[in-house]
Amino acid sequence: MKIKEFFLKMISTLKKDFSMRVYSLIIAVLAWFVISVSAYPTATVNYRNVEISVDLTGTVAEKNRLSVINIDEDTVKATVKGQRSSIGGLSSSDFVAKPEIIDVTEAGEYELKLNLECKNKNIDFEYTLVPDKVKVSFDKIISKNFELTADIPNIRAADGYLKGVAEVTTPTITITGPEERVNYITRCKVQNLTEMELSEPQEISEGNNLVLYHNNTVISSEGLTVSKGAFTINVPITMRKTLPLKVSFTNVPEDFPLEELEYIQSVKEIEIAAPAQKIQNLGEIYLCTIDLRKVTPGYKVTVPIEFAPDSEIENLSEVSEVTLEFPLENLSTRVITISRNDIVIINKPADYDIIPATTGWDVTFVGDEDTLNELTVKDVVVQLDLTSVSSSITSNVYIRAPINVFVPDKGLVWATGSQVVAFQAKEK
Repeated sequence: MKIKEFFLKMISTLKKDFSMRVYSLIIAVLAWFVISVSAYPTATVNYRNVEISVDLTGTVAEKNRLSVINIDEDTVKATVKGQRSSIGGLSSSDFVAKPEIIDVTEAGEYELKLNLECKNKNIDFEYTLVPDKVKVSFDKIISKNFELTADIPNIRAADGYLKGVAEVTTPTITITGPEERVNYITRCKVQNLTEMELSEPQEISEGNNLVLYHNNTVISSEGLTVSKGAFTINVPITMRKTLPLKVSFTNVPEDFPLEELEYIQSVKEIEIAAPAQKIQNLGEIYLCTIDLRKVTPGYKVTVPIEFAPDSEIENLSEVSEVTLEFPLENLSTRVITISRNDIVIINKPADYDIIPATTGWDVTFVGDEDTLNELTVKDVVVQLDLTSVSSSITSNVYIRAPINVFVPDKGLVWATGSQVVAFQAKEK
């Protein structure tokens, strides 16, 4: 019972003059602080996680365009001794540890002494740091342009189609970083490992990754800045076709048995590729036109294989020209003289008489030897067609025009060379 009475009496006493007691406590604390500062004016305080900061302003390193690439420590522990009244209320964020940059003149890794600074320049103090040195790497920061190539190993063309050389729509990038690392890069690729089968051109913007190489070794891009982060790959897809090379003939007489004319064509077909809409309905490739009047035994002509630029056709056969040969070993030649009296004039104007001035020509014919031996001028048709020059015909003016010479109903027989006749028109 006595203990209970004691506590009740103490609580009752505390309730009396409560404000006075609080003031007394504050005065006691202040007195203690004043006595402590007076008796112990200096204090030692430990600060953890003091930030390390590198300042290159005004240094040789800055003049040499060096930058900090790496610091092996981010913070240090500082033990600070100073006036209790000055450092007692400070925290780690009021200090910074700075490496001495005096001897840094070129790129490389340096072990630098650390100095502690207080952000309040008016405070004096002593300190120790753990660690008291830090390794810092320096290098020049440069920017360099690199060409981009596309790498799509798992994208293939469907049957009957051809995959062209894929391209990155952004052909170059700029990489910025330490000089040594940037110069270590030898090539750059935009790679897509997605599996696809394509039958038409496609632009791929998903799943593309930038890959850096030193020769054939993939290297990391960590610490480097790339001017572009997203890429699009254009994959050209063309249709493949094997088509015959077509040869046509001109100046072929009517009813001439052209199918019996034998010749050797060095290449009869080629494989091509082009956008599907360009060749899907294409059945042959025109090679050239042969003038039958130039064909004699042993005649040979070489023709290049060419396509118009807007056709977008690619020649896959690695053949650039075709040779056409006409051995005609079973045929002979014979010369027959044609006179102006043998000329048949067609499409002449009604108001004029046409008088050939040229008296005659020697014409070489090709054909079977027996047929040629029996051939006479009466078997030969010689036509002077005035259609093309009718507008130029006036009285007593001499005009030149080509004549057509052919042998009807004699099979594989034709005239070679081109003949031109001079004639005069006289008004009736």
